[in-house]
Amino acid sequence: MLSALAFAFARPRLASPPLNEHHMIMAHDAATTYLDGGLVDRWAKTQQDGGVRSLLDCGARAFDWRPKLKRGKLIMHHSSVDINHPMGAALDEAVAWAAVNGTSPDDLIVFHSWDCAGDGCDAAARAAFAARNITIIDDCSELDGLTLSEAATRAALPGGGAVLAVTGCLEDHYEPDVACSGYDLEADGAYTCYRNDSSRALPLTRMWNYLGNVSAAGPPADGRLYSHQALWQETDASVAIGVLHGSSLLEDERRSGLNALLSQRVADGSFDARRANLVEVNNVCDGGAALLAALRAVKRSS
Repeated sequence: MLSALAFAFARPRLASPPLNEHHMIMAHDAATTYLDGGLVDRWAKTQQDGGVRSLLDCGARAFDWRPKLKRGKLIMHHSSVDINHPMGAALDEAVAWAAVNGTSPDDLIVFHSWDCAGDGCDAAARAAFAARNITIIDDCSELDGLTLSEAATRAALPGGGAVLAVTGCLEDHYEPDVACSGYDLEADGAYTCYRNDSSRALPLTRMWNYLGNVSAAGPPADGRLYSHQALWQETDASVAIGVLHGSSLLEDERRSGLNALLSQRVADGSFDARRANLVEVNNVCDGGAALLAALRAVKRSS
C-alpha cells in the first residue's frame, strides 16, 4: 500500500500545477536569520532570529539563498555582510523539518541558490546540497513543463519530505524604488510607510501598483520561477530616514504591517495571486502563516 506521501506524489499530472505557478512564501535573504544585532546588521537583517526551521514554521517554503566560500568554510552573505553560520547546518534544519512536516507536495522546500561568492563557491555549495540528498536543478530548461508533483517526486528525500535547490532560473522582478521611506519632491518632505504616518499612501500605492504589474506579466512561459518582491527595498534615502526613526528592515515591515496588508489583499482579491509563484517577503514570522493560508485558499478556489 502506498504511504500518504507516496500517494500524494503519485497524483495524476493534471491535478498538479506548474511549479512556477505553485504559491510559496519566499524568505528574502533568508540566511540573515542567523545575523546578530548591531547598527550595520539592522539594515542587512531581513528575517528574525530562529534559523531556517523557524522560518519554515512561520510559513516560508522557499529561500532566497546566497552562499559564500570564505577561507575554506561555506557560509552565506547579504551583499558585503558575511553571515558566519555554516551553510550545512542550515540545510540540516530544512531536511529535518521536511522529514516531520513534508507530507504533501504543497510543502516542497525550494532553495533558490545564487550570487555564490568566493573562488570555488559553486562547487562547495553543490557538494553541500548533494551531501544531504538535495536535488539540484541548474539547467533552466529542466523547469519547462515541470509540475509541482513532478518536482516533489524528483526532490523526495530518503527520510521524508522534499527539498529542491534551484541555481539561478528565477525572474525576480526586482524594483529598487519600492521603498518604505523617501523624499517626495512635490510635497517637499519625507514620507514613510508606517501605520501612524499620513504620508504612507504614497509607498503603499507604489507597492500595490508594482505587485499588480508583476501579476499582469504572469509566470515565464519557459517554466522559470518568478517572484513578487512584496518587501520594502533599501535606498540611501530609506535607510537615512529609517535611522532617524530608529527603524530597521524588520521594523519597517512591522511598523507598516505590510505582510498583514498583503494577506488581506490576497483574501479580497485586490492582489491577483491566482498564478503567483514565489511571494517574497521580509520578516516572515510577522504574519507569514496567515499569508500562506491566504495563498493556499486562493489555490483551492482557482
